Amino acid sequence: MNEENPTKGPPKYCFNCGAQIDANTEICPKCGIGKIPTPQKEMLIAPVSDAWYLAPLFFGILGGLIGYVAVKDRDPKKAANILFVSIILTIIAWLIFL
Repeated sequence: MNEENPTKGPPKYCFNCGAQIDANTEICPKCGIGKIPTPQKEMLIAPVSDAWYLAPLFFGILGGLIGYVAVKDRDPKKAANILFVSIILTIIAWLIFL
């Protein structure tokens, strides 16, 4: 009788004893050894350059939107700051030139 793997995708195996385990299981039910932790996603992604703050300076609100879209997945806080800077610079430009 074949045991069904409750998770979708390829089956997962314990690194210690080789038993098939559920992907969500933290400890192997056969040998009791925990899964090896995978590296965090943040450690695999290079930091976002501060040069993105120049986009709103040169292109105004459009540069801020482009910078936000380009950076939001890697560093949401910096993306929000870039958008904020573009809004502030646009308001300052309107006050000076209008």
